Amino acid sequence: MPGHRIPAGLDELAALYRSVLADRRVLVVLDNARDAEQVRPLLPGSPGCAVVVTSRNKFTELVAFEGAQPVALGLLTDEEARDLLARRIGADRTAAESAAVRDIITLCARLPLALALAAASCVTRPELAVGEVTSQLRGQAGPFDALQNVFSWSYRAVGPAGARLFRLLGLHPGPDFTEPVAASLTGAPPAAVRPLLAELIGANLLQETVPGRYSFHDLLWAYARDRADSDEGAAALGAADQRLRDHYLHTAVRAAMLLTPARQPVSGLGPPEVGVVVAAPGDRDAAVAWFHDERAALAALVGRAAEGGHDTHVWQLAWAAQDFLDRWGHWDEQVANQRLATRAAGRLGLPAAQGHAHISASTTYARLGDHERAQAHLQQALELFAGLGDFAGQAKVQYQLGWLCNRQGRHGEAVRHARQALRLYRAAGQPMMAARTLNSLGWGYALAGDFERARPRCELALAQMRRLGDLAFQAGTSDSIGYIHHHLGNHDLAITHYLRALELYRGHDDRYYEADTLDHLGDAHRAAGDPAAARSAWARAVELFEQLGHADAGRVRLKLAS
Repeated sequence: MPGHRIPAGLDELAALYRSVLADRRVLVVLDNARDAEQVRPLLPGSPGCAVVVTSRNKFTELVAFEGAQPVALGLLTDEEARDLLARRIGADRTAAESAAVRDIITLCARLPLALALAAASCVTRPELAVGEVTSQLRGQAGPFDALQNVFSWSYRAVGPAGARLFRLLGLHPGPDFTEPVAASLTGAPPAAVRPLLAELIGANLLQETVPGRYSFHDLLWAYARDRADSDEGAAALGAADQRLRDHYLHTAVRAAMLLTPARQPVSGLGPPEVGVVVAAPGDRDAAVAWFHDERAALAALVGRAAEGGHDTHVWQLAWAAQDFLDRWGHWDEQVANQRLATRAAGRLGLPAAQGHAHISASTTYARLGDHERAQAHLQQALELFAGLGDFAGQAKVQYQLGWLCNRQGRHGEAVRHARQALRLYRAAGQPMMAARTLNSLGWGYALAGDFERARPRCELALAQMRRLGDLAFQAGTSDSIGYIHHHLGNHDLAITHYLRALELYRGHDDRYYEADTLDHLGDAHRAAGDPAAARSAWARAVELFEQLGHADAGRVRLKLAS
């Protein structure tokens, strides 16, 4: 496709991709996939196409929702292993030393990676008999020790700087990494690390999975970590680990502020360690892509920082990742992060950070339907902010209490909490948050059926948000006004406001609220006498809710069935 015709958004890209494949017979091979979320946009809509996905993970979601057929691959058979060696070493050579070849297969545990490295040793040193490779592998304590011996041949073939980089990469939690990560681990500039990465790729110790992202086999990762523990001192390992945490923290904070520009900056963020290379996403889309790529590494680093007693990194990393995890529905990870963050902030004696972590945990528990825990976290946060005399913190808790009450159908209580939040935000001198709370107050009235009170408050909130440049919350306010017009019988106006809300939610990649607004839009289309448009909106809402694993998928699916 010409570059100017390729859209930027994921949904639009997926739609274009499927239209290109429509009415064609295409086999799509998705190799080394990370998770079902990465695969799903690449599934063609045409029945004439087939998809093969390879991964080290089991994708139960694809089996459950997409009809995928799982095929578990075991180790190579002896015959397959012999064929692999014959292709690499040569059929004549393997036939001449069949006993030695058989021993190599056994000692390499029929693992393709180990066999490939053993074969590479024979090919690069033609004077070395296959039997000599076997003798080098013999006498090891177990299969992994034998593999380590195979790996050491490649490890010893690289220079000292490349070997050090390989060792330090064992500190990275995976599944893959970038050049700035490698540079931060070593404390060297990217220009110095680039040729070392190429050297490791040439030695079969690394692979460049996609341009700019590198990974190595799980067994090689374990070998690298073993070499780091053996060949690096404790001080050097601690310094490299600190640089790795700082790289992720400072890059994540930059990405978080691009994701939510109106957010209050994280408190107490010190400068990165000397030698840390901070990646700088150029815009919001790049920040979103960075979070998607680094999500697994971030989750692992938060847990590892907690285990190591690095409490400042724990709560600040959790702070940086929270908006992304919330909007993309990674709520189990969000709960785990915020649980660690509340404890870490408590140990540090940072009640404000602890209070904000409690609020984030509450929001996530509410999304998961656990309202009791959500309420408990908000009460703890309220006590912390009240003890500090922090009006803005107390206002945020009151705002969230109102949101929670609305989700439980307690709309009268929600209105009372919204009024308190509005008073506190005005006292704290925060007009943007006051405008957001004004919409929350109007939304509480709307859900209670008092549309005459709801409409002017939401319309005033929208006008204030436009004046303040608050695009993020204009989406929710447009949805509120659409809901009000729908229930006042102004269906065309309702649809107009819902469509504006969808445009804004998609611009912020907020999939939960996009699905929620699609549900409302379907209701408005049905009320306006357009059942086809209603079904289209509900079907997309169900698709998004299912991707999020949210229980509302079942509720909206009932509308499709009616």
